[in-house]
Amino acid sequence: MTARLRVIADPTRVRLMWALDELGGATVQQLADRLMTTHQNTSKHLATLYQTGLVARTREGTRMRYILADWTALWLVEQIAASALAQVEDQHRALVGEEQSEHRTA
Repeated sequence: MTARLRVIADPTRVRLMWALDELGGATVQQLADRLMTTHQNTSKHLATLYQTGLVARTREGTRMRYILADWTALWLVEQIAASALAQVEDQHRALVGEEQSEHRTA
């Protein structure tokens, strides 16, 4: 379990999973173009995702096509992101409320 958590802790790998979810599958070069990174960097991160079973791949001629294989990892990332966003929004509301309160008493 901790190995998978380490894998999805990397921002590039999270972006790759989101891209694969949106595209439904893609080649290394398509993903590299989408993430605006190098082919080598994309390939390295896809290999890590593949080794942990988070993505699957199939050969299309001379290229490999990757698809998201484990939706639970992406779901977990989305839950964490939603929780973090809610926390930031709560903090923002608290700060705005404090500022409005200070202006009323001044």
